[in-house]
Amino acid sequence: PGEVTLAHGGVLLLDEAPEFQTRVLESLRQPLEEGEVRVSRIRETVTFPARFHLVATANPCPCGFLGSDTQTCRCLPGEQHRYRRRLSGPLIDRIDLAAWVDPVSPDTLLSAPAGESSAVVRERVEQVHRLRTERGWATEGPAQPSIETCLEMFGRPGRRELKAALASRSRSGRSLQQLVRVACTIADLDGSEQVGVAQVQEGLL
Repeated sequence: PGEVTLAHGGVLLLDEAPEFQTRVLESLRQPLEEGEVRVSRIRETVTFPARFHLVATANPCPCGFLGSDTQTCRCLPGEQHRYRRRLSGPLIDRIDLAAWVDPVSPDTLLSAPAGESSAVVRERVEQVHRLRTERGWATEGPAQPSIETCLEMFGRPGRRELKAALASRSRSGRSLQQLVRVACTIADLDGSEQVGVAQVQEGLL
């Protein structure tokens, strides 16, 4: 709990998350859900604040080459399965965004154009925070806007795309709420007043 509560108000980074012990990973479920850590002993219970943004990285398999175009994966099927199972469904359910990053060749790294600077990205995020404050939306914590409030931003095409996504995928109630909130956030970052098909599809990635 000490390391987790130190991340309160900031970012907790788990590099190579599947390499952590299962009990450590599962202990994150409570703070991710409630924003606090409770430690119970025989005579008392102590509560520590632990509201943070979780960032976790993972290889596709133990050797790291599954799906690679340049290297052959050396893992046995059983090893791949056990590796993926280290991140449980309930824990993954509490992670809003997941992105697959393909290997990048040296030629691409050397020739790729410069991306946006951190200052530009920060300004765009701050604009979204200001917009949500004007709406009366909390930007984090348990007072985030309700799903019903977020759904008010969905136009008809966005609602149709949302229903189609739910019909084609098995999603928990928690992951549904995450998709709605993520799509609303993407719309705000795009400067769009409504959530459309593109925002829902991007939220599904």
